[in-house]
Amino acid sequence: MEMGYIFMLILSVSWLTLAFGMPDPVTMDLEALTGCSCSNPKWCEPITEKGRKEQYAFSVKNDEKYWRFYDWDKLTTVVTAGYFNMSLVCLAHSHNTRVIYMAQVDEQTFLDPDLRKTWIEQQLTTVRDNYLDGLNFDYEGAIMENETTLRDAYTALVKETRERFLEVFPYSLIAVDVGWRPNVDERFYDYPALANYSDFLVLMAYDEQSQIYGECLAGPNCPFVPTFKGVGQFLSHYRGQIKPDQLVLAVPWFGISYTCIKTMSDKCYIEKVPYRGAPCSDSPGKPADYKDIHKLRLQMPQNYYWNSTSSTPFIMYRNETTKTVYQIHYDNVESLKYKYKIVTGMNLRGVGIFHIDMLDYTDTPDGAEMRKSMFDVLPPTKIHSPHPVSRKKIQTENHASGLGPRPACPCSDPKLCEPITDTTRKEVFAFTVHDQERHWRFYDWSKVTTVVMFNYLSPELMCLAHSHGARAVLLGRPDKKTLFSKQRRSQWVQQKLQDVWNNFLDGINFDVEYGCNPSQSYFRRSYTELVRETSDTFRSVMPHTQISVDVIMEATSHYRAYDYQGLAQHSDIFFIMAYDESTSHVGPNSGYHAARWAIRSYLKHNIPANKLVLGLPWYGDLYECSQYDGDHCVPVERWGRPIITQVCYSSIMDTLALDPDNYRWNSSSHTPYLSYKDGKLYQIQYDNPESLSLKYKLASDMGIRGVGMWHIDCLDYSDTSYGQKMRDSMFNPLPSWKQDLTEKESLKFIPETDQA
Repeated sequence: MEMGYIFMLILSVSWLTLAFGMPDPVTMDLEALTGCSCSNPKWCEPITEKGRKEQYAFSVKNDEKYWRFYDWDKLTTVVTAGYFNMSLVCLAHSHNTRVIYMAQVDEQTFLDPDLRKTWIEQQLTTVRDNYLDGLNFDYEGAIMENETTLRDAYTALVKETRERFLEVFPYSLIAVDVGWRPNVDERFYDYPALANYSDFLVLMAYDEQSQIYGECLAGPNCPFVPTFKGVGQFLSHYRGQIKPDQLVLAVPWFGISYTCIKTMSDKCYIEKVPYRGAPCSDSPGKPADYKDIHKLRLQMPQNYYWNSTSSTPFIMYRNETTKTVYQIHYDNVESLKYKYKIVTGMNLRGVGIFHIDMLDYTDTPDGAEMRKSMFDVLPPTKIHSPHPVSRKKIQTENHASGLGPRPACPCSDPKLCEPITDTTRKEVFAFTVHDQERHWRFYDWSKVTTVVMFNYLSPELMCLAHSHGARAVLLGRPDKKTLFSKQRRSQWVQQKLQDVWNNFLDGINFDVEYGCNPSQSYFRRSYTELVRETSDTFRSVMPHTQISVDVIMEATSHYRAYDYQGLAQHSDIFFIMAYDESTSHVGPNSGYHAARWAIRSYLKHNIPANKLVLGLPWYGDLYECSQYDGDHCVPVERWGRPIITQVCYSSIMDTLALDPDNYRWNSSSHTPYLSYKDGKLYQIQYDNPESLSLKYKLASDMGIRGVGMWHIDCLDYSDTSYGQKMRDSMFNPLPSWKQDLTEKESLKFIPETDQA
């Protein structure tokens, strides 16, 4: 769980007789200075600078041999956990660095207003007696979503503490520890209020495997993309109530060592220990100091690996005596750089370190080298701050484009956040519906040119796609109210532009499938105007933007009588949805002749061939049959239409494997189908590699832009020979129009030294 719990220490604080009250600020300062033990009395005075950027370090070692080697040019605040030492205060204050302490509190205290008041006065005494600069709240208890009384009581404690401290210590600092994303680990706190009643929130971006719902595996302590998303959620989920300047991102200078009870390739299965509703957690892991992990890496460099998905390193090795396999997940200089870019790119308040004492603080060349490497990559705070004029210029430029500051690049290589600039190449255009890395890594990236993220956004997928020269595109599905209102259209365009900008995407796919008859000219004009405004706005900021529009099989349809020529004028691609051919009867999902007619209908409407992509189904239509008439399914109907269920190709193959003799080929539509009985009678009309190959050739022969699929996740993406065979059979027939811009990157773990 959180290292705050692992290192939770009960603070021994003297209880004062509160009847005498607290002296006023001026009197207390004069009295305090008379007992100052620093060689320079000024070092007992509080640090008065407010609002500066932070390098916020937790310290657990009550040992001057550690402190003297801290990089005091970087540190702005040191938080002591479990100890007080005047020598540290003198040293820190001599470098204009605050010293505060980690304050523990329980529910019983903050639920009772009188106990809250008593607790606050105790903390004031602690700060006064130890010449400190404030306190850090480290409450990490679970508060369920419906426990509003408990939630509000904790908020009240923070608020009352802040108010009382400012009365006595005007320059005091109050910080609050929170999880790496809102509400994680059943902590439904009032985050906007906590941010408002403190100087900043400290996001504990470590122990992120505290709740595991999939395979019970050892995993990264601080994976980049989830951390990036977590910060984004604090900023976006509360309607701007939490500002970037109210967030400090605390990262781990430690690792977690796991004992593997079973291994499979680079997977380390761990003991299942539930935590707060999750069946598995990182509880079996043991914290390990960075210095010890680094020493282990030097001893066995062949056992060091780099997880390109999480942008973090790990070590996997076997103890030859006990035959036990261990996996250690941690952060090093390279992985921490990416997290620090989040801080600078999103203009957060600063970086936190848990904890600073995990390095080698011996007075040796090796110790000095380690400390220098870790401290040097920290963002600047006290010195080398950005010039205010430069910062103002950047903000003005963002304001001029209508966009906020762009977040830090979430990819391991910043070049992967650059846009794909080839706007005319042939296409293999794929829709993805599963936000799952275990699918993405098995896509055939030598074929795919564009992926549309259907109802989800993943910076991780963007990075992977860009590493193979493929575009990653946002889905756009405006509602009718948006289409019919000029103001709402403009707001929608600006919001989608911000989404694409923030996530380093390459464009947007319009999936508007409302009915529109020829008489509804206002609808047609409104939709065309939305696409035009989107195209113009996007291209003014991102010249290489791709705009695509999903269209039905027949351009002459009276059901969707859109302004296809107008839409084509303002878009790059028409994705022809050449499927759902037979909705009123049992028949092919995507017959060969229907696909050819679909292409011809758009060419006859003067839509250029280089804008047309033939979208084909990687799924089938399952019909329930009342009876069979030969090979024909007499469908069970509802409201005069067959009952149809879409089933993925992988499920169809599983069904076919039970009885291969059920396979049939429709020589008219050039598509397969199968009939079977499973309590009831069924028939599935679908496409397979043979039928798809014919239509891929058709697209090539007719000279159109390319082909695509709905949807790419309908295959078996298990890491098995069966899954690989299925994927090969479906990906291999796709046209090989694309040339990778980079070497094909494996999502398997690779040594850091092999990175580009």
